[in-house]
Amino acid sequence: MSENVSSARESYIFGNYEILETTGSGGMGVVYRAVDLALNRTVALKVLRDDLRNQPHLVARFQREAKAFAALDHPNIVHIYSVGVIGRIPYIAMEFVEGEPLSEVLMSRGPIPWREALEIGSQVADALACAHDHLIIHRDIKPGNILIDREGRARVTDFGIAKVLNASTQLTADGARLGTPQYMCPERCQNKEITPLSDIYSLGVVLFQCISGRLPYETNSSVELIQRIASEPPARLRQFVPDAPDAVERLLAYMIEKKPAARPKDARELRTLIDRVLDGKPLDDHLDGMVHAIASFRKSLPPTATARAERDATTQLPAKQGWLERVSAAWFRRSRGTRLGLAGLAVLLLAALAGAAGYQALSRHTAWGNRPNLRLLATDAGRWHALNALATFSEETPQVQVIRFNLADFAVRSIVPSGGSQDAAVALIGLPGTARAGQHALCVVNPGVRDAAVLLSPTPVEFRVLGSASASSGEPGCLLASACDTVFAGLTPTERPPRGLLAQPADAATILPGKNVLALAARWTDAYGIAESDPETGQTRPLIGIANGRVQRMAYSADGAKLAYLMDDGVWLLDKSAGTSKCLLPGRAGLGPMPFSPDGKILAAIAQGSNGTSIKLLDAADGHEVADAGTGAAVLWHPSGAYLLIAAADRAERLQLWAVKKAAPYERVQLTHLGAGVTEEVAVSDDGKYALSAEPEVAALVAVALPESL
Repeated sequence: MSENVSSARESYIFGNYEILETTGSGGMGVVYRAVDLALNRTVALKVLRDDLRNQPHLVARFQREAKAFAALDHPNIVHIYSVGVIGRIPYIAMEFVEGEPLSEVLMSRGPIPWREALEIGSQVADALACAHDHLIIHRDIKPGNILIDREGRARVTDFGIAKVLNASTQLTADGARLGTPQYMCPERCQNKEITPLSDIYSLGVVLFQCISGRLPYETNSSVELIQRIASEPPARLRQFVPDAPDAVERLLAYMIEKKPAARPKDARELRTLIDRVLDGKPLDDHLDGMVHAIASFRKSLPPTATARAERDATTQLPAKQGWLERVSAAWFRRSRGTRLGLAGLAVLLLAALAGAAGYQALSRHTAWGNRPNLRLLATDAGRWHALNALATFSEETPQVQVIRFNLADFAVRSIVPSGGSQDAAVALIGLPGTARAGQHALCVVNPGVRDAAVLLSPTPVEFRVLGSASASSGEPGCLLASACDTVFAGLTPTERPPRGLLAQPADAATILPGKNVLALAARWTDAYGIAESDPETGQTRPLIGIANGRVQRMAYSADGAKLAYLMDDGVWLLDKSAGTSKCLLPGRAGLGPMPFSPDGKILAAIAQGSNGTSIKLLDAADGHEVADAGTGAAVLWHPSGAYLLIAAADRAERLQLWAVKKAAPYERVQLTHLGAGVTEEVAVSDDGKYALSAEPEVAALVAVALPESL
């Protein structure tokens, strides 16, 4: 077993605990759902990350924080059952809460009613009061650390970066600033002392977000965000929610005062204030700090009562908006940066609904003057980085990341590197039997910079990602097909809106990098077949007609002289110069996104037989079998040509990612050791630095940093 792999993950029996599945991860550890075999109860088991176990000071901090947390006994705090070490792996066994984080609630529902938000706030205030009584400051209050259980009760968890206020056990993190920047208090941003009032500030930001769907400070830069929190006044709630009660706005302003002394004096006073607002009573001007806070708040008000900012299209939608605006406003989320746009893909789906003629008309609208809400979402997308991140990036090992989308009830359908970058277009589909069944969404992920964005919000309109593409400008993009048409869609705001390639859906498509040549398999006017198209001019020429069946996947050789394609009856090879095709691998088969070796001589494919699946290496000239490289469910070449990437079963019969040497005896190196395994969807970034797959039946990707050679 690799030293980088968690023993808990590999063995599935960890001391007295049976590991069932991974449920999440944080800055210091990975969390599993497990069964305490001695007591026969389900627990949340948190173990210290593999790469941190050889740092004694971090191990000590992990254990001390856990023991401090274990002293907290409150109905709104997730209970600690035990703390210990098994096989040199420190762990915490916690109460397993059936429910979901507040971050997921906000992601799926958007802003919630102010009364509901304050009810949550009152419960969190109670939990903080208990923690502060035990000299513990949470220091990372945020939606992701507030669980909402099946009864609607708020449960605070993850005191993993708490600072224990005791002279003998005070701990730091080597001067590092800990916490989530969007919810950090001004004193933390200025490296000043943290007090229980810091948690009150963070809770105020959480409530502000719950009610408005926005944050008091929003910017694309973490450095700028910290500077603004430290020096600028925050936004007011009614800038975004004009009809919010005055008492609610003043309460939140009181909680997020710049100076700690100007906030509620403790969590119990905060609970009293929340209860007064919920009961419709005025805030008591005689409570400590309120006179100063209200005076400061009133000075910040505009000179006239009518000078309020109107709620924009992302917080209150006009009654006559269509489906695309509604789902975009509710779901569009950005985790970092602004280079990815929504407006172009909005045109794509509108075109799909309107048909080919409608698309041609829409594609001529470049000013977006008649669709202000879409323009807003496209041009102001960067601010969403400050809200709930679309995805969380956690390290399983130094080489393996798991990227979990905050999109409940979805699973990954396909992964396509998006032409010329480390970005990958990821199509998601709603799981059967859930509220999202039959819905489709499109995201972009870049594991190198840990960036993710929603490009197409969940919608009942079906579409498929056919392949990657790169415009003549070098901008990455992808090929998409709806029920009505096929388009090339650039993925950056500098790229033009999607342009039509076909007025009907293609079954498969692929683009030849750097050659501006696109292959499409579709039904033309008089026949079904494969044709080539110039994405810039739209000019198309037929390559070959196909009498029976439909093409499922295609891929060019590096020089563009050959085209491999998959059909129900096997893998076929088209020689463009001769205009002929032949079946290289008959029967049920599979074809990956990069089947040709870089020199074009070897084609890798999957043969499906009665005894399972096997990897076949075929001579791309005459089709004879060069080698059988063993079992596997998916295969593709690394761009360097140094080795193959495959999805194949491990000893527990779970699919994992492997690297396979390109020559006999085709030695394998296991790249992932995931409890859930991976799916048959495997892709590699164009630069060869990352392999991507997905965890089964969830909206989660697996990204593996790849070596140049084995």
